[in-house]
Amino acid sequence: MSNIAYLRSIFAIVERLIHIEMTDQGRAVVENYLKSAAAESYSEKARYAIFRYTEVELPSLEDIQAKNKTGTLTEMDHLILKMEYQAKQLEQED
Repeated sequence: MSNIAYLRSIFAIVERLIHIEMTDQGRAVVENYLKSAAAESYSEKARYAIFRYTEVELPSLEDIQAKNKTGTLTEMDHLILKMEYQAKQLEQED
């Protein structure tokens, strides 16, 4: 079940970046990027897939955590934090 939440969190980030709802084909492409990622962690795989699909590099978790100290998190920051949380949940299940 966590895998679905993980994928949804990735799709939400992509849709926010491209400003439109993803098609089924687009989702399949992102899933293929996830499967082909050489990264070890689910977080790194997600970041790779998002970058491949959008050519946008996401801020690191450390950058977002530092930004949180000033209380200025954006909607995108919250989406990234959700994706990071879902990735950690999957890693704990493995």
